Amino acid sequence: MKTLCLVLLTLSQPPSGAYQKSLALVEFELAERPDDLRLLDALGHVHFRRQQYARAAEIFERCTRLDPGSFGAWMGLGGACMELAREEQAIDAFQRAIGLAPPRATIPARFRLAALYRREGRLDDAIKELRIVVKTNDAQKEAWLELGDLLRTQSRRAAGDDRRARERESLAALEKVTSLDPENHTAHYVLAMIHRGRGEKELAREHLEASARLRPRVQGKRPQTEVHESRFEVTTLMTLASVFRKTGSPEKVALYAEKALALIPDHVPALTAKAAILLEVNRLHPASEIYTRILELEPENSTALMALGSIHITVGDIEKGAGMILRASRANPDNANAWEWLFRLAMERRIHGERTEEFARKALKARPSPHNHRVLAYFLFETARREECFQVLERGLAAYPDNEELTTTRRALLKASEK
Repeated sequence: MKTLCLVLLTLSQPPSGAYQKSLALVEFELAERPDDLRLLDALGHVHFRRQQYARAAEIFERCTRLDPGSFGAWMGLGGACMELAREEQAIDAFQRAIGLAPPRATIPARFRLAALYRREGRLDDAIKELRIVVKTNDAQKEAWLELGDLLRTQSRRAAGDDRRARERESLAALEKVTSLDPENHTAHYVLAMIHRGRGEKELAREHLEASARLRPRVQGKRPQTEVHESRFEVTTLMTLASVFRKTGSPEKVALYAEKALALIPDHVPALTAKAAILLEVNRLHPASEIYTRILELEPENSTALMALGSIHITVGDIEKGAGMILRASRANPDNANAWEWLFRLAMERRIHGERTEEFARKALKARPSPHNHRVLAYFLFETARREECFQVLERGLAAYPDNEELTTTRRALLKASEK
């Protein structure tokens, strides 16, 4: 059995050629900048993807020493230690990561913490983390599923009112999963088990049938080693492109994107990187052609929709541009740039003017910045909803107490309301 596991593990890994090429690429860049945190992070992820977890942990640990405030370094270290079964070190790393980022960014860390706590039998701690996750993002179906399963496990160990309360919460969590993903066969199966335990035979049967109908039929396939190798190398190339995009080296971004496209011509992240470089130097037509190709591959790609929308607006086709940006907002409701664009177009061009308030509110929800608090407050003031206007400003000042933009706006609107 042990030999079989080793064989399967070897087959699941990309061939060493891709790994060695990836290491060479990153180490070539590190030779010039040996303490560059982004490049070291890229090196750590190369080792991690090759399942060389001990090497990855060493690199990520070095990153945390170079910059103890690096969220990515602590996340990388936590992930590597988790794979190495160094539970205490992994828990510490994820807890440190959580202390360095805003709530939504901490969701992956909390999810992994919950898995570690469950592994150690600390179910209450696991449930606590998952409750925070679903409170932060109500659409996290994986967290709802795990929460429902954990509560079911706890309910079976409890008695009386405690058992019933945990069972009810488990049912609610799993039903949330099926509302977000009606074809989630695992949620249907766990629901069937809960209803069976409660003596609700008809509901148990319905969910069990749904689970059996939706369970994927797995067919054996021979490993596509050539494709696997290319994808491993392309991931490294695009990681390097991302590093150099952040450091302001467009020529290197273009170089690594082109190398990736030579391996996989329709690789969407590489196409996106190439188009973004063209857009930055105002080559609108070739950029537009690439973004159009991306939409052929991924019709709801929010980045491509936003870029094409801005191109159409730049060349004067404002209606078409607004339509693209509206599609982007539907594809990704958390896209603050889309909602801010739509608000400006509604205010300045009266495009979808009847939805101006909706756009302002969604922009604020997606990005609760001082500016977006101010914009909504002004809109409410102009539409004679002054009490609500000042409530929005007070919420903004509570989050940003020393913000000059908000304090100046509040002072000006108080003065205007006295007239």
